[in-house]
Amino acid sequence: ELSFLYGQKHYYASLDIEERNKKMKSSIEQALALDPESAEVLFAVADFDYRTGGMERDSSKVVSNFKKVFELRPNNARYSYRLFQVFRDINQHDVAHEYLEKTLKLDPLNHFYKIILARDYFWKKNNREKGLSLLEEVLAEDPQRDGAIYFKALMLADGPNGDLYSSFKILYNALQQQPYRYGFLYWGSLISSDIDL
Repeated sequence: ELSFLYGQKHYYASLDIEERNKKMKSSIEQALALDPESAEVLFAVADFDYRTGGMERDSSKVVSNFKKVFELRPNNARYSYRLFQVFRDINQHDVAHEYLEKTLKLDPLNHFYKIILARDYFWKKNNREKGLSLLEEVLAEDPQRDGAIYFKALMLADGPNGDLYSSFKILYNALQQQPYRYGFLYWGSLISSDIDL
């Protein structure tokens, strides 16, 4: 778990890549010494390989390692989600989508997974209604969920007939509620630059 969290800390915080790799590797070595056959440890090993260029070196090895982990724990949403990511990375979008659907079935209350599925429906499956509908479900339960707000605004603005005004309005109102959210300011600024205010 520490290895996974160090990976996240690099992506979402300020841990530089060299320090991340060192800390991830150290955590994995400790875990391997304790229980080298556990699904959790095998996931950490595969995750480390994924984050440190394994897809470029040998994507089939990375996919195989994550599949092995998922076979050991077929009811684990995190493992299913990582398979979505690796298949997406190698442009196997239909297979990736199946794993994403499975991920949400395994963890149906997880708003993050539902938002990602909404994006996938909207942009990869060209099912715009389904994508927006999933975001509306999230926003009905959590009206301040920033990811759902961002992507609803972007979906409304998408395409040649996009509704830039409604999109801008959503982001503007969200920024009034949560002025500390950089994303609302960033996306609102981009969209407002396309509107003749």
